[in-house]
Amino acid sequence: AQAAPGPVVRPPGQAAGKGGGRQGLISGLVNGQAGNKRPVEAPAAAQANKAAKVTGATAGGADEWSEWSLDDDDEILQEEEGEATLAKLVTDWDGTVLSIADIAARNSDATIAKLVGDAEAIASSHFYEDWISQIVRDSGYRLTMLVEDSTTVTGFLVYSYKASCIEVIQTAIAEAHRGRGLGRCAMTWLLEHAKKAGLDSITVGCTAEGVQFYERCGFKHGSRTPDGRITMCLDVAHTETVTPIKKEEEAAQPPAGQEKGGKGQAGKGKVPVAPKGQAAPKAVLKPAAANLQGPKAVLKPAVAKPGVGGVVPPKVGAKGGPAKAAGLVPPKEAGQGPAVAGRIPAPKVEPAKAKGQTVAPKGQTVAPPKAKGKTVKPKAKQATEEVKEKMPEVTMSRGTVIMKIFDACDADGDRLLNENEMLTFAKMGGFQGDEPQWTTDWRALCAKQTVNFSQGLDMVRFEKVINEGSCGQYTDEELHLIFHKLLNEATCKAARAERRELVKVVFDACDVDKDEALSAQEMKRVVLHIGFGGTHEEWVQEYSDMCLEHKRDPALGINFELFEKLVSDSTETGCYCSNKDLEAVLENRAALEAEKGPKTVKPPPKRAGPNSRESISGGLFKALDVDNDGCLNIKEMQAFANLIGFHCDDEKWAKEFGLFCEQGEADPAVGVDEKLFKKLVDDRSDAGCYCSDGELKDMLKELNPNAGEISSRGALIVAVFKACDQDSDDKLNTIEMREFAGYTGFDGDEEAWKKEYTMLCAETASTPDDGIDLKSFTKLVNDTSERGCYCRDVELAQMVRQMNASNFLGGEEGGGGGDVSTRISLTPVSRSAIIRTVFHLCDKDGNKLLDETEMRGFATTAGFDGSEQEWAKEYRFVCMRIKTNPAKGVNPAMFIQVINNGSAGRYTDQELKNILEKLELQKALDSGASGRSSIIRAVFHACDLDSDGYLNRQEMKHIANHVGFKGDAEEWAKEYLGMCVDHGADPQLGIDLAVLEALVEDSSESGCFCSDRDLRAILQSMGETDGGDVVKVGSEKDSARAELIRNVFKQCDLDHDGLLDEQEMRAFAFHVGFDGGSDEWSREFSLLCREKNSHGIDLLLFEKLVNDSSENGCHCTDPQLQMIMTKLDLGFR
Repeated sequence: AQAAPGPVVRPPGQAAGKGGGRQGLISGLVNGQAGNKRPVEAPAAAQANKAAKVTGATAGGADEWSEWSLDDDDEILQEEEGEATLAKLVTDWDGTVLSIADIAARNSDATIAKLVGDAEAIASSHFYEDWISQIVRDSGYRLTMLVEDSTTVTGFLVYSYKASCIEVIQTAIAEAHRGRGLGRCAMTWLLEHAKKAGLDSITVGCTAEGVQFYERCGFKHGSRTPDGRITMCLDVAHTETVTPIKKEEEAAQPPAGQEKGGKGQAGKGKVPVAPKGQAAPKAVLKPAAANLQGPKAVLKPAVAKPGVGGVVPPKVGAKGGPAKAAGLVPPKEAGQGPAVAGRIPAPKVEPAKAKGQTVAPKGQTVAPPKAKGKTVKPKAKQATEEVKEKMPEVTMSRGTVIMKIFDACDADGDRLLNENEMLTFAKMGGFQGDEPQWTTDWRALCAKQTVNFSQGLDMVRFEKVINEGSCGQYTDEELHLIFHKLLNEATCKAARAERRELVKVVFDACDVDKDEALSAQEMKRVVLHIGFGGTHEEWVQEYSDMCLEHKRDPALGINFELFEKLVSDSTETGCYCSNKDLEAVLENRAALEAEKGPKTVKPPPKRAGPNSRESISGGLFKALDVDNDGCLNIKEMQAFANLIGFHCDDEKWAKEFGLFCEQGEADPAVGVDEKLFKKLVDDRSDAGCYCSDGELKDMLKELNPNAGEISSRGALIVAVFKACDQDSDDKLNTIEMREFAGYTGFDGDEEAWKKEYTMLCAETASTPDDGIDLKSFTKLVNDTSERGCYCRDVELAQMVRQMNASNFLGGEEGGGGGDVSTRISLTPVSRSAIIRTVFHLCDKDGNKLLDETEMRGFATTAGFDGSEQEWAKEYRFVCMRIKTNPAKGVNPAMFIQVINNGSAGRYTDQELKNILEKLELQKALDSGASGRSSIIRAVFHACDLDSDGYLNRQEMKHIANHVGFKGDAEEWAKEYLGMCVDHGADPQLGIDLAVLEALVEDSSESGCFCSDRDLRAILQSMGETDGGDVVKVGSEKDSARAELIRNVFKQCDLDHDGLLDEQEMRAFAFHVGFDGGSDEWSREFSLLCREKNSHGIDLLLFEKLVNDSSENGCHCTDPQLQMIMTKLDLGFR
């Protein structure tokens, strides 16, 4: 008879015989290791006495079930006669499966203490949270360890019992024992454990990488949790374990129930774990109803009971019962044969056999039955059938397919499907409406799922939408078809990427002089191949026209971006080449090289092309060197520091600049030369400031966005200078400079201008009587300091248009027309620069390290709203991920790593820009909005109520009203439209920060000039009248106030349930002056709810409160609401 594992459980009165061999250690000890030795059995009489002693029952006792407690097990372990100690037990078998329900057991046994310690070590290397220490009496948790060679723990499971289910909380295999099949062994043991306990299912949470393993073990894909983990479920009743037998061993297999050599039964209940260095026998999970050949090595764990470490009888009728877990696949029918050895496949559903249908042998297909004269098609959609012929066999479960569709549609990788991404899925599923119709459907869908339509659907809600049919009913076959369509689309994208690579190869082959631009002669190699037959002069003219049409200087040549555009353009202005044409160009080029033979002429010395790193860094140096003296002074280097994200005041920068010059052996009075500057941007050490080629290009484009085009910044400066030079003496006198100053916002009187002009002449070493020449004028408009008169390209282009000076742009019609629409972002130009800027804004003490408090400043701005304890734990976790001491802090390089590897959450570039704007606004508010640029930025964000990065007509009216606009709504609509047209803004989008800066600096009729005092007043009183200067606008203002109230309500409603509870309402009360304690506020809130007969504050009641100026209300002005909105947005609660 088989020795029962664990504490023997039997009804009182049942005699202990050969089947009652005691093998227990503590409650739930289960032997499960395959071996060639029989379990050590205690004498039957001793076992019977033990059972009677522990259970308190004698033969013929009460007909009830009993269990041994932990203390009873300890008592038995201490008795020597006929009992096996733990060490002896493990020695007798090759291994064991040890389960305990209270880790206090290690206090009384050194071996158990050592095993538990090993399990804790494995857990700490895989998981952040410690669950093993929580396994105590009555906790409901269990620890099961795979033990080998008496003292080695190879893996563990932590699980609990929930109703009729085992919920696995943690499971891991030691790193040194991976690849031996131990994971499958653990799942096999768990399955038999659940069967013995009469449970219905097993659930385990895993990441996307673990889904395939659990599916091989028979688990089915379930739902996905908000944190991205996937719940896998196994139907216990319809899954069984077997150990497949190799064909060559089948003949030597002993008869069922007997081991080799005649020593009794085969080892039932053994987990097939291989010795170290060998692969384990692979257990196969299969449907219980399958008809398999050969003996079964079935595990027999103790029947576990939830709670204390006891055991209970199996449920009657549980085995073979119906599956209770949703979505589980029915068992295979008998006769299908055994599963393939070495795999743990999920149960499959075979298609039902239709009446009269012939079943094909394996590997063959059966033609459909034919009627007279025509072929009978199966009852399926023809389109689907045609695609199925091309599709590979699909073995994924429905849940897996949905997950893969979600990932394929999630283009931006933010784990949310927005409106456009969901439209991709809808079109694949058959949606044929236009965009407005989809927007309507999308918002209705989001409303049904109670999510914000601007945010989108996460994986859990997407799966719910598919399965409940909110966006149409989809069969598994249709979902597979959609997934393959998405794969095909991805393949097309890959093909486009291959074409781009081919175009690049052709470009490089034609670029003989390697200057990364194709001259007329180099480009001719391509056009000759595709049919150009004109003369050389005709081609030169054609080449020049081609460049001019695409705003490229023919002298500079065609760069790769323009070349790629030309060979992909099939219109008359393009030069389209198919892939075959491009390949033919390469073949002809190779043939020409072969005909020429080996080169004997010494090539010209290599020079840096315009896109080489040396050329880019040199161009950046020249762009920064605004005074053209060959060195970057302290101000010019500060401009570079701002571009890479380092912001500080002038005093701190002076120290940084002096330190850098000292390290580079440069004279601070002279500045940094080009050689030292290139060394700086190439230095990857902490002392350097390494910039990638892309970052250098972005910075160069920021300083000179029109470089390489005909209307460059230099051309714009010359055009403005010539337009102001009325007497054409190549110098601007006081009257001519006054006209220019008017365009830049100067509105002083004659006396003020006289002083200003004298100062400008002194700055440029010019004589006031002679005037300012072009070189000095260029220096002024490029000088970003307070002494200069810096003008951006968009402002220069605007002056050109207003002064009708397009004729000074080399005869080009419209001159800077393209430049007027150019947007120059005020935020850093690359992702790394944005992150560095965020770092320096968070670094309050300026020590180039972010401590716990400074890191929380970033986290709070990014959306973290946990407690101090939660943040402390999160901060330590982040430091652990980047391997730094939490007490020391995070340096800039580590901070960039944290943001990019997701240790502190995933952030898109736009999200980082939004965080940067909030930090800059907070800095401006903290410093009293000192500095004109900071004030303008603060006004912009304060007026941008919908936070879309643009000021629409209503938002812009706050500023216009304050500076004196007194027209009605229709007049303002015309004014706003003219303002946008004059400054190159799209009225549909609105006015961005760059245009607002130009507007408030523009004192002409088309501008909206604001002094510093005006800007500060706007911050303090958003649209409020002050003595009648601003006319109220009736219903429009009421509508704007209602929208503002709604925005404040949404900011307070953290759980998005449409009601403000006690804590949420307190955040608002705090900002309107309530300073009482928690108890006092609780009484106040309860009284408010009773008066209003409500259990919370909804939007309607909230609006009444803030509009009620009586003692029973809580009236707030618009500026107060706006300030509350800003503070809540910054996390001040």
